[in-house]
Amino acid sequence: MKIDSSPSAAQTESPGSSWVRLADSYVHREPLKALASATALGFILPRLPLGAIVGGVVEVSLLVLRPALLVVGLATAIDFLRPKPNRK
Repeated sequence: MKIDSSPSAAQTESPGSSWVRLADSYVHREPLKALASATALGFILPRLPLGAIVGGVVEVSLLVLRPALLVVGLATAIDFLRPKPNRK
């Protein structure tokens, strides 16, 4: 008996291709709804202030990063300097 060791289509499929397949089947089932959705997204997405949103997230992340690293460093130093109990 010969065993097929080639990977199946589900194993070699990229994560994004399942979304493409779902979108394709939706377009074939509901063409008018798909066209309306695409038109609405095409109208709304360019008007979103994505640069400001991303810039705000980066700015807040950088503001929080320094104190967070300080806390992690202090916790590591305390753990390192704490005497370890002798377990026998």
